Amino acid sequence: MTKSTGGERLRARPSRRRGTPAGKPRTSWPLALASLVLLVLAIPGALLVAPGFLGPGFFGSNAPAPAPAPPAWQLAPATLSAPQVLAPLQPSAPVPVASAVTAQVDPVLTADGGGTFTGMVQDALTGQVLFDRGGAEGRVPASNLKLLTAVAALRTLGPDHRFTTKAVQGPAPGQVILVGGGDVLLGAGESQPGQTMGHAGLATLAALTVQAMQAAGTAGEIKVLVDDSSSPVRR
Repeated sequence: MTKSTGGERLRARPSRRRGTPAGKPRTSWPLALASLVLLVLAIPGALLVAPGFLGPGFFGSNAPAPAPAPPAWQLAPATLSAPQVLAPLQPSAPVPVASAVTAQVDPVLTADGGGTFTGMVQDALTGQVLFDRGGAEGRVPASNLKLLTAVAALRTLGPDHRFTTKAVQGPAPGQVILVGGGDVLLGAGESQPGQTMGHAGLATLAALTVQAMQAAGTAGEIKVLVDDSSSPVRR
């Protein structure tokens, strides 16, 4: 800052340090060094984060390992074994010893975890109990009970059996009885023959029932009753 005499105005003049060229800013070495350190740290971080956006295997070094081959028991069999059918039990067949059956069955029924097994084995001819582990306890049915139910249904009813739901005339005029037959494929809407659930529909059954009642001259209020006494599955 300089000041002249004679009433002249004060004038500010930029000062210049010795050794610094005029018109060029000074370089801060600490700032440049910090920028270099950040750049060096950002490169490895970018290499670690990039596969998440570009997908695995983009750089070739972190390519996913090939999937392990499935075990033999998960592969489809090359050939099917011949069906084995048990012969009917003969009355002269010896009755197994209960202690021998228990010794063979009890070690096998070991749960993989916190579950438990209960069961009972009886002789098919005499009804003698050969093994019993909590057979009288009430348990919640599991999925394995469906296998036993399916086998019993196939042996008793046969693979071609069809469950039916019928609408029949009631004992009094204007009454219709809906007779359930355990048809789990019965849907709420119209029949869809190409579908599994809803292969037969209540709406179609109701329309056919109305047509039959009109043809028989039935008029007035209709009362629908339900009979599930013949249904193997009650809901």
